[in-house]
Amino acid sequence: MDKIEESLIDSYIDEFLDELEPENQSKIIKLTSAVPLRPEQKERIVTAFLNKINYTDEYEVIEVVDESVLGGVNLESDNFSYDNTLRNKLSQMKKHILQDQ
Repeated sequence: MDKIEESLIDSYIDEFLDELEPENQSKIIKLTSAVPLRPEQKERIVTAFLNKINYTDEYEVIEVVDESVLGGVNLESDNFSYDNTLRNKLSQMKKHILQDQ
């Protein structure tokens, strides 16, 4: 490997590591629920999610109402996802039952 290739690889690594820095994490949190949430419910859920992923920067919440999730919530950011929807739980249960047959 020559110096130019090494330099190019090093620059790709540096760029990748820069993208992992906290200031470059997504500041948008997508919150999906089956029904509209009250502001205090939304705040409690999002705060718990942010604490779990150790995220302290400013953020914006995009709330999506999707009846197909049936119940529960799904939270997503660029780097993390937490799916606690009834649709997901039923899907996992179905998968588990089919594996046992």
